[in-house]
Amino acid sequence: LTLEHGLSGLGKEVKDAGDHISHIAEDLQAAVLSIRMTPIRTVFQRFPRLVRDICRVQAKEAELLLEGEDTELDKTVIEQIADPLVHLVRNAVDHGIELPEARAQAGKPRAGKVTLKAYNKATNVIIEIHDDGGGMDPARLKRKALEKGLITSEAAAAMDDRAALELIFLPGLTTAAKVTDISGRGVGMDVVRSNIRQIHGTTKLESKLGCGSKITITL
Repeated sequence: LTLEHGLSGLGKEVKDAGDHISHIAEDLQAAVLSIRMTPIRTVFQRFPRLVRDICRVQAKEAELLLEGEDTELDKTVIEQIADPLVHLVRNAVDHGIELPEARAQAGKPRAGKVTLKAYNKATNVIIEIHDDGGGMDPARLKRKALEKGLITSEAAAAMDDRAALELIFLPGLTTAAKVTDISGRGVGMDVVRSNIRQIHGTTKLESKLGCGSKITITL
């Protein structure tokens, strides 16, 4: 009985020691993570100038709204998300926002609006890039994909609008009317999605013709 009592007491001590070590490890992990976390502001700050430069070159008018700049991400993720975001913001102004005259004719304000937003949702960080531009035409995307031989006519006929929008992520597909210094640089939406997948993220596209587009990145 004495031996059994001694072993039982030893087992409790071992368990208590294990729990204590586990708590220390959790605290250490949390401390290391907090050191690595950086506000996404460090990436967002580069975009106002980018938007101004594109507008100046293309004679467009656009306002950039930044939200959630204090949202934190791991430093490594911050470094890897920067280039995809540059491409997506550039696309929003270059392809999305119409010329002031065209917007006025459509009953819109002459100046377009691009919103770059970050926020936490459960254990994820969400980044949204939204523009109130012309939106994407699913029928045009299908025609472009057919012209390039990326899909068959049967596949195109069976596609709904949501599936057609996903065509923008196919390698080699672009909606740019001509190659400029801003668009057509050889970095397509397929590369953007691939880069985001490398940091374990997903990409979702929503668009309505005449109303604009929104890209949602979940990290």
